[in-house]
Amino acid sequence: MNRQRAERLLETATRRCLTAGEREEWDAWLGASGSERTGWEDEMGLSRMLAGLDRPPVSSNFASRVMAALDHEWRVAGRRRTRWFSRAAWLRWRWQAAAGSVAALALALILVQESSHVRARREVVRGAEMLAEAGGVLSVDLLQDFDSIYALPGGPLPSVIEFAAAFDQPVP
Repeated sequence: MNRQRAERLLETATRRCLTAGEREEWDAWLGASGSERTGWEDEMGLSRMLAGLDRPPVSSNFASRVMAALDHEWRVAGRRRTRWFSRAAWLRWRWQAAAGSVAALALALILVQESSHVRARREVVRGAEMLAEAGGVLSVDLLQDFDSIYALPGGPLPSVIEFAAAFDQPVP
């Protein structure tokens, strides 16, 4: 008998008792190889002893819990790798990020300034419309006279009456 056959018999013996023919074949092989007899006998005894023990209670979701634990470990290892990568990327790209932030801030300031300029223009146009609605207080010829315009008081915009008084015209 060869070694593979002996190992198959040993495997069979761990699962069930050997038949009479298998037992004779086993004993013949052990008799032919006396040096391995004690090792195989010890292994057979250990297998029988383990087979006689009660099976340990295993929960019904044991496999799923083991797989969940493995999955968790893989995710944690992946997060560590990702965190390291993000720190390295930040160190490498920090100047570009800072320059982009400054450019975005400058663009925002330009847009705010432009909108306030447009708002001021609208207020001037609205003021001119209000003067036009006042009814002929000012004529185009009068507005072409820059000395009259410089005679207006400084500070906040004057009322229509003060505006007419600056041009020495009666208010309708």
